[in-house]
Amino acid sequence: MQNSDRNERAPRTIQTMIPSNHNLGDEQNVPQADYKLPEANKRSGTTGAMEGFLFESKLLTLVLYRATQKKINPFGMATNMDGIGAFDDLVFIDNSEPRWGLFMQGKHKNSTISHEGLTAKTGDFSLCKYLDSFKKIKTMFKGINVTCVLYHTGSFDKKLNIIEDIDRSLVSNNRSYNLDDLISTQTRGKKFRLSKDNYVENLIETAALPRIQELASKVIEMAFNEKGSLGNGFEDYQFLLAKEVIDVGTKKIKSTFFEKSENIWPAFRETMGKNALSASNSDLEPEKKIELFNEIITTPSAEAISKAIMVELKYNSNSERLELKSKPNQKWDKKLKSQMEEIKKRLETLHVTKKTIDDAYRLAGINHLKSLEFKNLPVHFGKINSDNGDLAELAQQFTKVISSVNCTSVRLSQLQSDIKIARIFELVGSLLILDIENETFKFDLNSDNWITFFETLKQTSQQIDKVRFVNDIDGLTLINKSDRELVEEFLDNLWFYVSQPNEYTLEKELKREIFEEYREFTYKSVNSELRADFILDYVHNQIQRWCIEGDSASGWLTNECQYFEKAKKELIFYPTLTILNGLYNARNQCYKALKFKENIIKLLEMDNFSEGVLNVVTKYPLITSSKINQFFKEQHVCYLINWDVVAEQDCTKDLIEDLKACAHHSETKTPIIIIIIVNTHIADFTLDCSSIKNCILISSSPIKNDVLSTFNDNCNGLADLTSDSQDHILANGSIFYYLIFKM
Repeated sequence: MQNSDRNERAPRTIQTMIPSNHNLGDEQNVPQADYKLPEANKRSGTTGAMEGFLFESKLLTLVLYRATQKKINPFGMATNMDGIGAFDDLVFIDNSEPRWGLFMQGKHKNSTISHEGLTAKTGDFSLCKYLDSFKKIKTMFKGINVTCVLYHTGSFDKKLNIIEDIDRSLVSNNRSYNLDDLISTQTRGKKFRLSKDNYVENLIETAALPRIQELASKVIEMAFNEKGSLGNGFEDYQFLLAKEVIDVGTKKIKSTFFEKSENIWPAFRETMGKNALSASNSDLEPEKKIELFNEIITTPSAEAISKAIMVELKYNSNSERLELKSKPNQKWDKKLKSQMEEIKKRLETLHVTKKTIDDAYRLAGINHLKSLEFKNLPVHFGKINSDNGDLAELAQQFTKVISSVNCTSVRLSQLQSDIKIARIFELVGSLLILDIENETFKFDLNSDNWITFFETLKQTSQQIDKVRFVNDIDGLTLINKSDRELVEEFLDNLWFYVSQPNEYTLEKELKREIFEEYREFTYKSVNSELRADFILDYVHNQIQRWCIEGDSASGWLTNECQYFEKAKKELIFYPTLTILNGLYNARNQCYKALKFKENIIKLLEMDNFSEGVLNVVTKYPLITSSKINQFFKEQHVCYLINWDVVAEQDCTKDLIEDLKACAHHSETKTPIIIIIIVNTHIADFTLDCSSIKNCILISSSPIKNDVLSTFNDNCNGLADLTSDSQDHILANGSIFYYLIFKM
């Protein structure tokens, strides 16, 4: 190979760990015109512990490799995507019809997935948290079949009720691959979904909560709104509210409402209470304030605090202390002001727990609700509209429906074709009541309402006392049909991959697959294992840089990504020396990224070095290699090699052939070979220095060889770096300190 070819194809310096304005334009393309994906903006805090970061980046490398090998076209891959919650470590979208998306969270922990952890409201394995993420994904990626995966290196409780499917095919039947083809590593582990029977009811409340909180807010707005309207989208709930919450006659909250504990009525009540507190503008007389404050100081109970928590007090969660909202009014007399100053001092010494404050807010909210009066209600709020048609005709429609189906389980939606939705809503609380035993509706045969209706209905051959209506219409209860459907869809599409390999085993599997693919290629002076190492390290380095910088136009890697192709081309056209240099670049990018001050660089005094062999002795060989590379890079092509890799791969003979070729180059810019001896003992260093030149050997102790000259380098501290390098190291300490200063 001509030396000019070497210079043209020399691998560029890789600076993964230090952010730059580098553009990956030739390495990945923006999604095609018909391949519209949302912006994959990185969420904050995406580079945490080094071990976890390597685990995630190798998982991404695995999926990218398999997607390109299977020629999935078109696809997009993103990571740490903002706005989708927990399943953001890997986002993979197959944009062929029907579109499908894989959303994965990688858990690099030895923890165990348990039923208690799954059913908890918060925590690492909370299904509530995962359901919330699923909802966000469905909102952002409309029209895409969604599969969520928890990829966990830890174990799971064998008592879990799980479902294992042999066929793990995707939603679409026309795909040539399945989920396992993308993420399975053929190692020990379990792949399963959860049995829905144990988790649906637990999650329905989570699914309904945002809508319930919004409805509760609308109810309070209605109380303080002269128009007395629930607003668009919530009018259908007025019959439920009239039955369960608001007394239409007194226009106040029903006493029974405060006793409700089933489903998510407590959450509904709590939200109403908080909003009622926020909307109130009540004030207290000075004497009453002081009386309340003294009661709180004497007995700091939730009940005492609740009387003043929103009006006069605020809670500092950091110090766990109560504070006054305002200073004494100027019109107060001296005695009252003096008392307030004394109360302020005593409050500063009073410790109050967060739980006590939460209870105080809850009690304060309830007290406000009990005194709340609705100024105006909608005209037909909770009332039956007598203009809706003949009752006998309505009864005949009911008879028709219940005569044609199993009378013990009539879905309310089955009535829609014959009976208007508005009438069904009116029936609840008038003719239909809730059968608590099985949570269905039944006819209230003791009702005084609509006698004509019952007389007509009793003419049917069915036993109407046994008829039960299953609620599958939104608006009749707090929990709707859509909530259950969402939860069931979520559990159907949530896969657990547990006891999965750590980052070291992932790397081993990747190397095995790469070796199998490229084994048929003929490479000069490169053994099979070394070329697999090179390809993996080259691509993984690009993935790491992309994870941290995310500097593509859209934040996505697509099927146009050329990472593997570029590695393959370099592997085909470059000899051993270039591949060893590429491995060094990929594995030591943080050292290559270090920049030293100009005066420190000048201390090397290597301006006249053009041939021969120099031994540079330093406490930190890898850091010194970066400095020497910086010294020569303007005038020479530098090849950096870690001797440990040469020794491991037993490729000394192949390396010497390339070193000799470099020694006889005819170019103006002399190639400089920098060999770093990190872990190999000096006594085991076997390179024949008499047959090479233009070579710098960096070691932690002198190499005994007559042909070597020696130079000691002692300027490798943080203070010797440029201010920009220092700032980057300190700003990204979790990664840099681990990689650079671990020695």
